[in-house]
Amino acid sequence: MAHQRPLTPEELKKPPLEGEAFVALLNEQKAKRYPGLPPVYQAVVEGTLEREYLELSIKDAYVYWDELYRAIGGIFVKTNAEEVRANVLKKMVNVEGKQLGRQWNGLTTPAYEELWLRFAEGMGVPRAEVQAWKPFTRTHYAITTLASYAKGYEWTWLDGLASFYAADLHHKDCLSAVLDPLRTVYQAPEASLEFFHVALADIENDLRWERENLAYLSCTTERQHTAARAFRERLDMEHQSVLAVWMAREAEKTGGRIPARVP
Repeated sequence: MAHQRPLTPEELKKPPLEGEAFVALLNEQKAKRYPGLPPVYQAVVEGTLEREYLELSIKDAYVYWDELYRAIGGIFVKTNAEEVRANVLKKMVNVEGKQLGRQWNGLTTPAYEELWLRFAEGMGVPRAEVQAWKPFTRTHYAITTLASYAKGYEWTWLDGLASFYAADLHHKDCLSAVLDPLRTVYQAPEASLEFFHVALADIENDLRWERENLAYLSCTTERQHTAARAFRERLDMEHQSVLAVWMAREAEKTGGRIPARVP
């Protein structure tokens, strides 16, 4: 990630945007920075991703869903705004499994990582093979950087909220786009697609409170600058986390060097 330079006096002297205008700016930045889906997702949409690389992407993405709680937890412990903190906790429960709150919510939905394993099994990839997979180093570093920024000084709690918004916009685009091709082109059994339905429903709910709180709480020029930076950084991390599979595909087709994997 790029070095986080301090804001200049000239930047800080500018008045902040109105809340809704700031959120609109974030969406504009996303559209400009990443106007399309990551290549591997786009290939699934087009039905051109070979089965072996689809299975590879399923294995390589598992560690993301398995480790996502670390990034959410890092922001949770920083957050003192009660309403936001409650929503971040709910977000973490969603990721780690609504069954954790069964005595209160009556739900039995398992963790995203378990739902991802069931998706893998539906696609013919044994769960043991997925769990034993060592991710590409690019994937590993994207995920560990995310956890580091969430837990460390790089992001404030509000920056973390902006990062949630970035990730949820990204996942809404990607997961909704591939759902039908997985069903129709790649013949994924309907039962194995529960991950997508659960995650997309959670994302839709989260986007509402994330937008509302970003618009209200990003009320100073400094807050808007740092939140927008975190928003862009999270988008970069998300795209980096799925790039290595595509790089491996292109390298194998052209005789290039295959990306390294975590030892």
